[in-house]
Order: sequence, then C-alpha cells, then structure tokens
Amino acid sequence: MEKDNLFKRSVLVLKNIILKKKIIIIISLIVALVVGYFFWNKGNTETVTSYVINTVTRETLINSISGTGQVSTFSESEIKPKASGELLTLKVKNGQDVKVGDILAVIDSTEAQKTVRNAQTSLDNAKLSLEKLQRGDREEELEISQMDIENYKRTITESENDLVKAKENAETALSEDYDGALTDLSQAMNKATSTLITITDIQYSHFNNNDQDGSNISSTKSTAVKLLFGIEDGGRATIDYFSKANAGLKKSIADIQYSKNRTDIDLLLVQTKDALQKVKNTLEAIPTGSSLTSSERNSVISEKTNIDNLISTINSRQQAISSQISTNKENIESAENKIIDAKNTLEKAEKQLALNNNPDPLDIRSYEMSITEKENALYDAKVELSNYTVRAPFSGIISTVNIEKGDNVSSGTSIATIISKELTAEITLNEIDIAKVSLGQKATLTFDAISDMTVTGTVSDVDAVGSVSQGVVSYGVKIVFDTEAEGVKPGMSVSASIITQTSQDALVVPSTSIKTLGGKSYVEIPNETIADSDLGSTKGITLKNKTKMIEITTGLSNDTSTEVLTGLNENDLIVINTISNTKTTKTTTNGQSLFQMGGSNRGTGGSGMPNTR
Repeated sequence: MEKDNLFKRSVLVLKNIILKKKIIIIISLIVALVVGYFFWNKGNTETVTSYVINTVTRETLINSISGTGQVSTFSESEIKPKASGELLTLKVKNGQDVKVGDILAVIDSTEAQKTVRNAQTSLDNAKLSLEKLQRGDREEELEISQMDIENYKRTITESENDLVKAKENAETALSEDYDGALTDLSQAMNKATSTLITITDIQYSHFNNNDQDGSNISSTKSTAVKLLFGIEDGGRATIDYFSKANAGLKKSIADIQYSKNRTDIDLLLVQTKDALQKVKNTLEAIPTGSSLTSSERNSVISEKTNIDNLISTINSRQQAISSQISTNKENIESAENKIIDAKNTLEKAEKQLALNNNPDPLDIRSYEMSITEKENALYDAKVELSNYTVRAPFSGIISTVNIEKGDNVSSGTSIATIISKELTAEITLNEIDIAKVSLGQKATLTFDAISDMTVTGTVSDVDAVGSVSQGVVSYGVKIVFDTEAEGVKPGMSVSASIITQTSQDALVVPSTSIKTLGGKSYVEIPNETIADSDLGSTKGITLKNKTKMIEITTGLSNDTSTEVLTGLNENDLIVINTISNTKTTKTTTNGQSLFQMGGSNRGTGGSGMPNTR
C-alpha cells in the first residue's frame, strides 16, 4: 500500500515538472517569434551622400580684421607718408583748412614711376604675346621661321667644322711644344755630358786624392753620373765612360726621339731637371780657390750659368705644354658647346614653328595667368606710386607742420598734425591684428543702435605703443568717416572691419570646399553632366559616378572664401559640400504570417505558395 502511494506521489510530481517546462517553452517560443517579427519588419538602413555643386566664380576677394569701440567727435592725427624719399612739394601751413583727399605734400617718386612704366610695358608685352599665340604666324613670318631653321642648320655644320679645326690646331700646337721638348732634352743631355767632362778634367788635375774636397766632388759626381748614364759608383769615372755608356737618361732620351710618347716626355723633363741640378751641385762642390787656374775658374762659373739656363728652359717648356693643354681643352669645349647650343636653338625653333599655328591650350592658359600676374603687378605699382602723394585723411585744420621742403622723409616721419571735428571711430585691436593695419586703409563701420546703416571710413591714426591691461596688449586705431552719417551720435558703439588685403578679379571658391592630402590642396569635381537647375541646391544631389580630385594652389583667403591660383578655371563645377543622410528600407514578404519565421518553406512548394500536395 505504501508502495502504491509512493508511486502515485512520484507520478504527480513528474506531471507538475512537465507542465511547468511546457509553459516555459511556450512563453520562450512566443517571445522569440515576437522579436523575430519585429526585426523582420524593421527593415535595413543605408547612408546616402548628396553633393552640393556650384561654379567657380571671379570676384574681388577681401581680407579684413575687426574691432569694436565708440564714436568720437574730435580727433587729432599725425600725417605720416607711406613712402620714403626727398620731399619735393609741401602745400600746407599752420592753421590751413583742408578737405579729405587734398594733396598736402609730394615725395620724389622717380623710381616708383619707373616701376609703373616697366609694369605697364611688361603687361603690354604679355598681351601681345598671347595675341600672337592665338593668331598664329602669318605667311611671311612662317617664311622667316623656315629661313631661321636653315640658318641654324648651317650654324651646326659650321660649328662641327670649327670643332674639327680646333682639334687639329690643338694637336699641331701641342706637337710643336713636345717636339721642342725633345730638342730641349737632347741639348740638356749634351750639355750635361760636356759639363761632366769639364768637371772630370778638373777632378783629375787637382782633386784626385781622397781628401775632403776630392771626396765631395766624387760623391756629387757619382749621383749625377748614375742619373745621366746609369753608371754605378761613377764618382771617379773617366771621360771614356761617358762616351761608352748607354743607360740612364742618355738611353731614355735617345729612345724617346723615336717613340715620342708624351707621358714619357713629361717624366723625362722632370728627371732631366733633377739630373741637371745634380750636375750643378757637383760644380758647386769644386773649390774655386788658388788651386784652379783662371781659365778653370771661368769654366766652372760658365758651366753653372749654362746649367741654370737649361733648367729655366725646361721649366718654360713644361709651363708651355701645360698652358697649351689647358688652351686646347678650352677651345675644344667651346667648339663643342657651340654645337650643343646650335642644336638646342634649332630644336626650339622647330618646336616653336610646329606650335605657332596650333597653340597648346595649356600655353594659352599660362599666358593668361601671366597677364593676370602682370595686371596685379601694375595695380600694386600704381598703389605704391600713389603713396608718394600725401593726402589729407579727413577734413580738418592743420595745427602743426613738422618738416620743410627738401627734407628726407620715411614712413615714420610726421609731416603735419591735423585736427578734425568730424565723426571718428576709435577702436582697439590686439597685438596680432595691429601688425596688419596701416594709415590710409579703408574700413566699413556698423552701429549697434542703427542696424541697417553701414559707413565707410579711412584709418587716420595707429598707436605706436600699446597699452597693457591684465597681461593683454591692445592698440588704439582711429578711423575717420568718409561721409556724414545721419543719426550717428558721439559715444555710440561701433564695429569696424578694416580691409587689409584685396585681390582683384580673383578665382574664388568657398574655403570649405578645399581639402588637403599629403601637404597638397585639392577640390572635388563631378565626373558627369550636371543640370543648371541642380547648381547651388542646398539639399544637394546624388551623383552616379565618383568625383574626381583636382590639385590646386591657393592664394589669399578670408573666413569664407579662398583664391585659387592654379588648377581651376572660371565656371568650372566643384563640390561645395557633401551631405550624408540615413535612409531606411523596409523588407516585405508575400503570404507569411507572424509564425512563419521569415524565409522557411516548410508547408509550401518552396515559392511562398501553399503546398497542394
């Protein structure tokens, strides 16, 4: 009985466990199906890039710095020139009324005028060059070019003939020098032999003993005899030895008369000089006292002079050979360079002739850029020339004249002091911005109290010394109003934008469109046709093709725009900005329910249709 009860309790516990597991399994299955359905219907996301496209434009690019301050009713400024030189004209005096722009003084501008003329001439020549390039050569110019080419060809032929002649003349001149060297060597050998004979006669007549004088003569004679005749221990050699010997320099000089090897001749000249010096040393070893006859003493002196003359002759010959070799090298190199120059000139002329009637677009573009550069140079030169005329920065009264006619002035010289009762903006700038400000620069002024008013002004005064407050250095700048400003009152807050740099007719792109890679600047351009209606769209457009990278060089830049010097042309299309949007795409299914687990074909024919079998 107990066993039955135990069995029943066990079965009951097992049923409870199975029931609980079924409930957990069913709940898990439901959760999985709900999550799967949610993600199946959530869809996919992708990033779509839109491109804002616009054209490259030409405009005047302005760089400026800004400052704030207050409006004042009274100002006193020193008038300082922007140029240096002799003051030719002074047109003001103390107490004189002047109006803005009146000429106060004129500085000698001879060099500045010359610079303007040169810049104008350079611009005119650049325009003519471009005109000629675009027009091409006329018929008569083509004929002249052809004639020039024929002349260059004849010049090459003549230069090649000159090179042949130069080499022939070089060889002839050098041969004459070496032939002379052979003669010098023969004469030196003969004279050295003759001198040794004289020495030997004196030796055997007076110094054949083994005393000090005899030993000295024998020792020095032995060295000379060995060099000249190849005789060992020839200190007491007799005259017969000299005539019979066939070695040393005697043999070498005899052999060289036939081989005429120039390297050997150069060596023999050096060795022969050494041998002659040894012969002279032997002469100097002979005492010229009473033991010699008068005739013998004269012979020793005469032989020394002859030896010295031979050494000098060989020195001169060596110098002549060296000089002739150097001259020959220069003459030949000059002739060769003439050929190279003539060939280069011919090649350039032929290329120019080929290009004259079919100019390369890059050449035209280069000429156009050159014209732009020269226009800018002319503009700068004219601005510099205008600096030699000192004008009143604003209307007022001249309170002090500080110089006289004929004085030398510079940018730091105060010509006069002007007092104005007109409105003036007094602003402060930091130590970085003040370095860019100079007298006469133009500025635009706006006012907090009058939001729709803008007034132009001119910088009339700049503090030379800054003021320091809490470690910050600031400088005062005065800007006089160019015109009356109705409604503007003294003490009003004013914001000034001072123009520091301008570039006329510059190719300009937004600074945000410029990117850098590897230290180089570039922009992106579309690689397909863009409709005019899509240009400048702030929402951007999608492109079918990848954009291209175009390398550029940049010039002046401000907060929003940058000048492009090379790489782009006016009206070229560039990517101004890119916009990235996230797009969601929903996936849909046919004939599936929540419990079909998305993509399972069980219970169907594999095509989403019910299985009819």
